[in-house]
Amino acid sequence: MRGLISILAALTLASCGKPAAPASSKAAPFPLEARLGHVVTVEGIPEDAKLGALLMIGGSRTVWIDGLDAWPPGLRGKVVEATGKVIQRADLPVFVHQDGEPERAGIAVGPGTDVEQARRRFLLTEARWKVVE
Repeated sequence: MRGLISILAALTLASCGKPAAPASSKAAPFPLEARLGHVVTVEGIPEDAKLGALLMIGGSRTVWIDGLDAWPPGLRGKVVEATGKVIQRADLPVFVHQDGEPERAGIAVGPGTDVEQARRRFLLTEARWKVVE
């Protein structure tokens, strides 16, 4: 559950109104929403989650790898550079938590949260990656 909450926080941060940085391995091109359909390169730490493989960037942002269920063995704790075209999906299991309700599966968000915005995640499709030496 903690992992899903941090993913939601990362997605929220990724959609903030900062100007887009140039695509490079040194600066992540956030917000990714502004880079939809463009090929970008990002660096991060590979992680596996229920919805598949992702890169943790700077400890608070995430980029998912489309079509990859898990990273190959041996990448844990290493820095990976990934390049691919940015796409978006609205498939995160988000629900509005109400006090007194029992726990349920998904990402609990507070009342007043834009659920459609919270459901979004950004992925790299046709991704290629390499370990950064």
